[in-house]
Amino acid sequence: MTDLASSFVRAGHDVDVCVHGPDNPYAAEIEATAKLHILTRSCIIEKLRLRTVCSFFRLIQFIHQNKPDVVFTTGAGHGLLLPFVRFFSFSSFGTVLRETNNLTAQAETSTRFMTRLVIMLTGILYRFNDWIIVPSKGVEDDLLQRIPSLKSRITRIANPIDAAKLHALAEQPLSIPTITDQSYILGVGRLVPQKGFDVLIRAWAELYKAHPLKLILLGEGPERGKLSALAQSYGLASELVMPGFEKNPYAYMRRARLFVLSSYHEGLPNSLLQALACNCPVVSTDCPSGPAEILDNGKLAPLVAIGNSAALLEGMLQALDYNAPYPKSPWAQISYNYYPENISRAYLSIFDHLVERQGRQA
Repeated sequence: MTDLASSFVRAGHDVDVCVHGPDNPYAAEIEATAKLHILTRSCIIEKLRLRTVCSFFRLIQFIHQNKPDVVFTTGAGHGLLLPFVRFFSFSSFGTVLRETNNLTAQAETSTRFMTRLVIMLTGILYRFNDWIIVPSKGVEDDLLQRIPSLKSRITRIANPIDAAKLHALAEQPLSIPTITDQSYILGVGRLVPQKGFDVLIRAWAELYKAHPLKLILLGEGPERGKLSALAQSYGLASELVMPGFEKNPYAYMRRARLFVLSSYHEGLPNSLLQALACNCPVVSTDCPSGPAEILDNGKLAPLVAIGNSAALLEGMLQALDYNAPYPKSPWAQISYNYYPENISRAYLSIFDHLVERQGRQA
């Protein structure tokens, strides 16, 4: 979303970015191009878990005052709110929702009531948005199976990957100076069950016997304690490194021996694309949705079964094999699919269409 906002500004548009609170690691990056608006700053509201509610009403006020041509948001939770924001702001604007995930797979794997409720409500409320953008064919197929009436207003647009920007960031030093190049395997993502990091640790524990590489997991989440205990059970607690959220994972990607995506479901995994753009060898689960599309059904790098540590171990061994039948630089073969300016133009064409439909000038 940060990259898209910047590209819209470069194309000559006025862009306002509204975020829930001040704790956004990309705030400075947004402010360098677009106008950033923090909807809720109160620590008391945060402690009372009222930030989303307060942000909702302040967003309504912001839209009523500024009267944008298009409101664009991402994710199921925000997508459900868009129709209500339009109704209560007494404004006429186009609504564009970017759905990031395979909702069916997410519902099947989640144990949280609120997650399941939100996904159930998408079947009702998504119909009231003007346009839906999805990043992969898998997400598109899943969404149309759930809501067939969206067929005439759904468009597939991949996530933008600014390789030049990533390469510059990848040259920066690691935040952990004691880690050496090519000495570790890397995973990136929130420490939640969806990411399958427990499966990765089991596979890595077996791999370690022949390839004594550290495992670095960049991200934070509720599974930290369980993952640490699992590594401890294999006697590898000192070899598992979990530094928390890292704003610049690209420096780690460039220096990693291997990047592993072990997820149970995704939409179009940015971390996999970013690792490829950093010329890091990769292996991925064949999860819904995205990895198979990115890796050309396993022709560019190993694709393995979901939730299977033995299969993931075999894929990791293949990826570590210098003689494996995979291209040395898969990114060169697929980079044109993710070129930022092309993707920005695809978004803007949809925005223009909605503005024209409302009979207003952009």
